[in-house]
Amino acid sequence: MQHTFKIILIALLLSCSALSQKKIISTGDLASWEKIDNPSISKNAQFFRYELNPQRGDGVLIVRDLNSNSEFLFERGYSAQFSENSRFIVFKVKPEFEKLRNASIKKTKKDDLPKDTLCIYFFESNDTIKISEADNFSLPEKNDNILVYTYKKDTVFIPQDSVAVEDSSKVKSKNKKKIDLVKIIDLSDNSFTEFIYSKEFVISRDGSKVAIVSNLPDSIPLTSVIIFDANTKLFDTLFSSTGDTKGIAISNNVKNLAFNTTSDTGKTKNYDLRYINLSERNEILPMQFFSGDSLQFSVNQDSKIYFSESGERLFFEMTPFVSPEPEDSLTDEEKVKLDLWSYTDPLPMPQQLLQLERRKKDSYLSVFIPGLKKTHRIENDTLTSLRIPLKNDAEFGVIYNNNNYRHLQSFDRSYSDVYTVNISSGDYKKVLNKQADPVRISPGGKYLFWFDPFKQAWFTYSIFTGEFFDLTSVIDANFHDVEHDLPIEPSPEGVAGFTELDNEVFIYDTYNIWSFSPSNSSKPVNLTAGKEPGVIRYRYIDTDKESDFIEKEDVLLSSFNAKTKDMSYAIFNPGTREIETGYLNGSHFVSFIEKAENRFLITLQTAVNFPDVYSWNKNNGNPVKLTAANKNQNDFVWLKNELFTYTNDEGEELESLIFYPDNIDKNKKYPVLIYFYEKYADQLNRYWTPGPSRSVIPFPLFTSNGYVIIIPDIKYKTGYPGGSALNCVMNATDKAIELYPFIDELNMGLQGQSWGGYQTAYIITRTQRFKAAMAGAPVANMTSAYGGIRWGSGLVRMFQYEQGQSRIGENIWEARDLYLENSPLFFLDKVTTPLLIMHNDKDDAVPWYQGIELFMGLRRLGKMAWMLNYNDDLHNLKENSWGNRIDLTKRLLGFFDHFLKGEPAPVWIKEGIPAKQKGKSLGY
Repeated sequence: MQHTFKIILIALLLSCSALSQKKIISTGDLASWEKIDNPSISKNAQFFRYELNPQRGDGVLIVRDLNSNSEFLFERGYSAQFSENSRFIVFKVKPEFEKLRNASIKKTKKDDLPKDTLCIYFFESNDTIKISEADNFSLPEKNDNILVYTYKKDTVFIPQDSVAVEDSSKVKSKNKKKIDLVKIIDLSDNSFTEFIYSKEFVISRDGSKVAIVSNLPDSIPLTSVIIFDANTKLFDTLFSSTGDTKGIAISNNVKNLAFNTTSDTGKTKNYDLRYINLSERNEILPMQFFSGDSLQFSVNQDSKIYFSESGERLFFEMTPFVSPEPEDSLTDEEKVKLDLWSYTDPLPMPQQLLQLERRKKDSYLSVFIPGLKKTHRIENDTLTSLRIPLKNDAEFGVIYNNNNYRHLQSFDRSYSDVYTVNISSGDYKKVLNKQADPVRISPGGKYLFWFDPFKQAWFTYSIFTGEFFDLTSVIDANFHDVEHDLPIEPSPEGVAGFTELDNEVFIYDTYNIWSFSPSNSSKPVNLTAGKEPGVIRYRYIDTDKESDFIEKEDVLLSSFNAKTKDMSYAIFNPGTREIETGYLNGSHFVSFIEKAENRFLITLQTAVNFPDVYSWNKNNGNPVKLTAANKNQNDFVWLKNELFTYTNDEGEELESLIFYPDNIDKNKKYPVLIYFYEKYADQLNRYWTPGPSRSVIPFPLFTSNGYVIIIPDIKYKTGYPGGSALNCVMNATDKAIELYPFIDELNMGLQGQSWGGYQTAYIITRTQRFKAAMAGAPVANMTSAYGGIRWGSGLVRMFQYEQGQSRIGENIWEARDLYLENSPLFFLDKVTTPLLIMHNDKDDAVPWYQGIELFMGLRRLGKMAWMLNYNDDLHNLKENSWGNRIDLTKRLLGFFDHFLKGEPAPVWIKEGIPAKQKGKSLGY
C-alpha cells in the first residue's frame, strides 16, 4: 500500500512539473502572435481604438471609452476613423480569413470574392449601421453629418444610341457589367443620395459640398461634374461634355472647384484643367492663360490637383502635348526593341527606365492664381522638386537643379544647385551651388537652412534680405554624427524645427537641443545643458501634426540614456526655457503615438514586454495601460537580454547585446548564433515579435529553442570592411565566452542578411571557428558588384563602395587590391564552414548573381553549400509571402539544429531538392 502511495505521489509531482513547464515556440505558433495596428484617440480624448490582429487570421477592432472604461469589440474590423465630433466611428469589416483563403484556392475572380462591410457605430445610442456593398469611404475633416462611399452593382448596360431591349435576358453578356456608384448618407436622418457611373469624389473640408465625377461609358462617352449641397440635399451639374474627367479638387473655403477633363474620345487623350468659381458659376480654362514657351502642354491626367490652404492658388502638373501614335505597320518580329546605353547619359539606363515607368511622361508642377488670372509652369526640365511652406501659401518656394551633377550619383553624393522662386511672378534666383545635403525652407517661408558636411556647420539664408548666416561654426559642440564611420563627411544630428514666425530654430548636437536665431540676432542657447551632459540624448517629439511649428508650451522631449539605454520623457516650455525631466523614466523604450486634449498615447516596451499602448497625462502620474496583447506569452520560453562591452583590436570599447532563454540552466552549455549588421546596442529595450523570418533569424524563436544569440556593434575602418567585421565579431565572441560560461564555444554559428550577409561570407574565409553560417543576399565579389545595378532604384552600386556602406573609399582602379582583399570569392578555398545562402531572383538591392557566384565557387571547390532562391521574391522576403517566410524559418532551424545541436539532417540538406521534385517535396 505504501509502495502504491509513493508511485501515485511521484506521478502527481511529475504531472505538476509538466503542467508548470513552459512550451517551446514553434513555427506553428507564429501565425497567432498578435500585433497592434492603427491605434488612435478621438479628438475629444474620450475614445481609444486599435486593431488587435494575429500575424495571419482574423483580428478584432477594439474601441474603449476612456471615461467609463467600457469596451466595444468588432470582429475583423479595420481602417477605422473617428468622426470629427467623436459622435461615431466608421470602419470596414473584412470577410472571414478562411472564406477568403478558400476562395483564393478556388481561384475565384476578384469581382466574385467576398466583400467588406462598411459599419457606422454611434456611441451614444449604441446603434450600428451596416452597409454591405461599400468599397471606399470618406468623412469630411470638420463635420460629422455626412459620409460618402463608393460601391459597385450589377446592371445591364445598353448604349444610348442602341435600340432599347425590353427583355434584359436577351441582352448579350458583354453588356452585363458592374457599374460604379457614389452614395452620400446624411447621418442626421440616414437619408441618402446616389450617383451612377461615378467612383471619384471629393468632400469639402466643412462637409457642406461633395463634388462628384460621372463618366458614362457610352459608345460616345459622356462626362459630368456634379456638385451636391449637403445642407439642402440638392445637386447641380456644373459641367457636362463628351469625353472623360479625372481628378477633382475643392478649395478649403468652398469657393472654388477644379478638375481635369478632355473631349478626346480616342486612345490618345490630352486633358485640360477647368476651374469654376462656385458662387459666380464662371468656368475658366487656366491653360489659356499660360504663356511660357513654344511647347504645347496638357494636364497630366494621373497627377493630383490641389488648392493651397487659402484657396488662392491651384496646383497641377503639366505635361507635353501627346500626338496620336501612327498606326502600327510592322509585325512584332520586324520591330526594333533596344535600350541604348551611352556614356553621355546623365543617369544609367536602368534608372532612366525606372523613372520613366513611374512617371510615364515628363511632368511639371504648375500653379494657377485666379486673382491674377495667371498660370506659371514652375518646374521644368532643369528645376524640379518645388517646396512651398505655409501650406502652399508662402510668397516664395525653394526649387532644385541637379542636372549638372546627375552623373555623379553613380559614385558620389547627390548634389543640387538651389534656387528660390517667387510663386506669384515665377521669377527664380540662384542661391547655392552644388549643395551636398538637403536644403530646406523654413515653415514660415523666411529662410533656407542646410547643413554643410564639408564645413560641418548649419547655415541659413534670408530669402527677403539675401543674407547668409553661419549658425554653429563658433559653437564648441558636435552637430554632426560623431560615430560616423563611412568614407564620406559625417551627416548632421538634425533639426527639431522652427518656432512660430520662424523666430527660432532648434538644432541637435550629439546630446542636446540648441536654440538659434536664424538671423544670428541673438546668442545661441543650449536648452538642455547641464542635464547629465554626455549621457542623456534629448530629442523633440512632434505632438501637433496640424502645425508646422514647434508648440508654444509643453513641448515633449524624449531623453535617452546612451549608457544604460533607459528612456524617459521631459517637458520643455519654450517661453520660460524650463525643462521638467524624469517623466516615465525606466529601463524601457517609450514611443509617442498621438495626443488629444491633455492625454498622450504612448507605448512602453522592453525585450520581454510587448509594446502595449498606454494613456498618460503628465499631471496624473503613472500611465494607464489600455491594451493587453499576447497574454499567452508567459506560456512559452521567452528570452532575456543583457548589454556587455568588449574591446576591438584597436583598443576601442564597443557594445554588444546577448539574448538567451529565460529558463536557462547556467550549468549547461548552449549553442550560439552571432548575428550582426552595424549597430544594435541602442535597441536593448526593443521587443522582438516572433514572426516568421523575412531574412533574419527570429530572436525569440531561436532563444526559445535553446540558442544564445550575440549581436555585437561593429566599428569599421575605411578600406577594410570585412576585416573590421572579423575583428569585432571575434573579440565580442571571446568576451561573451569569458562572461557567460553557458556558451558552448564548440558549437557556434553566424547569420547575416545583406550587408550582414556579406560580412558572414567574408568571416568564414578567414576563420574555421564557426560550425555553420547563413548568408542572406550577400555580395561575394566586390569587383563585379561594383558595377552592378540596384534594380529597385536603377542606381549603379559604385557609390556604395566609394562613399557608402561598403566603405572601400576609393574607386576600383585606385584601390584594386582592396576590392580583391574584401571579396570572399577569392578566398573560398579557405572555407570549412557549411554555408546556407539565400538570394532571390527579384532581389531589388543586391544583384542575385552575387549569391550565384558565392554558391558556384563553393560548389566548384567541393565545399558544403546550399542556396535558397524564393522565386519572384525580393531582397527581404515580402511581408505577405507567408509560405516563403515559414519555409525559410523552418530551414534556418533545421540547418542550425543539425550543425550546432547534432540533430539529424533534413532531407534537403542531405539530398537537396531536384528540379523534378519542385512543388512536390519540401525536403524537411
